[in-house]
Amino acid sequence: MDILHDFMLKFESVFTLPAFGKFVRLLQGFMQTHAPKALTELNSHLPQDSHFCGVYDFLNRYAWSHLDLAQRLLDWYVETLLQRQRFLLVVDDTKAFKPHARKMEGICWHPEHHRRVQTKATTETGEEVTATGVVGERGHSWVVLGALHRRDTGHWNCFPLRAGLFVREKYCPETFQTKLEIAESLFNSLTWPQKPLLVGDNFYAAARFVNQLDGHVLSHLKATAVAFESVESPSKPKRGRPQIYGRKVHLATELDDPAKMTHHEVFVYGEQKKIQTAAFVGRLRGHHHPVKIILVKGLRKANFLLFSTDLELSDVQMIEYYAARFQIEIAFRELKQDLGAFNYRLKHLSGFQNYLHVAFVAYALLKYLAIQGIVTTPVTPWYEPKGLATPATVQKAVFQYLQALRIFQGLHKQAIPKENISLNDFMRFYAS
Repeated sequence: MDILHDFMLKFESVFTLPAFGKFVRLLQGFMQTHAPKALTELNSHLPQDSHFCGVYDFLNRYAWSHLDLAQRLLDWYVETLLQRQRFLLVVDDTKAFKPHARKMEGICWHPEHHRRVQTKATTETGEEVTATGVVGERGHSWVVLGALHRRDTGHWNCFPLRAGLFVREKYCPETFQTKLEIAESLFNSLTWPQKPLLVGDNFYAAARFVNQLDGHVLSHLKATAVAFESVESPSKPKRGRPQIYGRKVHLATELDDPAKMTHHEVFVYGEQKKIQTAAFVGRLRGHHHPVKIILVKGLRKANFLLFSTDLELSDVQMIEYYAARFQIEIAFRELKQDLGAFNYRLKHLSGFQNYLHVAFVAYALLKYLAIQGIVTTPVTPWYEPKGLATPATVQKAVFQYLQALRIFQGLHKQAIPKENISLNDFMRFYAS
């Protein structure tokens, strides 16, 4: 499986020689050990003459940058998987709760909007009222920027590239950054080979965020959103401030017209869907550039609105790209459950930033092994799973492969097959 060796060499320039050895060992630990784990478990194949604290020094003190690591991961993605596809990015945030941690940097309270509670309170007049709120937990909130890759089957995958920590203002008033500012800094910190299209939910549709990016944006609008018709500049300049906005358009009402609707078939969420769309090109309040807005009917129970600053996108492309945004949620789940990427047990921000970005590299390799078909999901007469092999399946296959190499490493080198073969063929070769 030369692909493991070639992949790791892509990141050799980021580290010194001793640091690269610890990076490889940590990467192998992520790829072989399933479920959330401690750092010592990732470092289980440590040579006997090395102290176990070396991996902690590698994450906290060694002179390497997770930004350089993210840039190399981006370069690998462009060289290996991007090919002729549209360069799509996705941004979202996720929480890593640390209720029992006491000495970790950046720990603060974050509300969990899925856990709503009702409480009763008494006003100054003695009247009892019921208030609804959300429960908060101590932990970290990460803003993550990733790349979206479309396979030949039409399905999508997400490769997380960079992450930034969000801390609420009252815990860091001097260095506070909003999630939009963190997302902007993540975007601007990397060098892109071409102008990307950034996909996000309606939180990232704010004009102050869209206007600052050197790229196009695709996002969701509220059902009550309004737009304005574009105003043509007059042939002769007039006195006073030039007019920017034309007639106000209530999008949900005016676009929901059978005469304006067009029928399409789109492949989203693994299914072929029949939908209707109506398009409008105009201006949104506060945005510096014209946008294309579509109303989508038939994909959900209620109609919804999408907009993009890229006016050349078709209606079908806008829907497919926005539906692909959900892949970052799947990546969050697999990073937490299969790799334990947010299970870091370190004290300093630099340490768990480095830890998380090494996990992103391991996750990209696991996904790549599945996409290339090097590791497939086992099929039995009574069970035929669909789709790619999960990270847990790839971890198991890599573990068996590396264990076989260790067991048979005393054999003559010429007996080891040089071409890439499957795991089953590899084991059958040695068994013979």
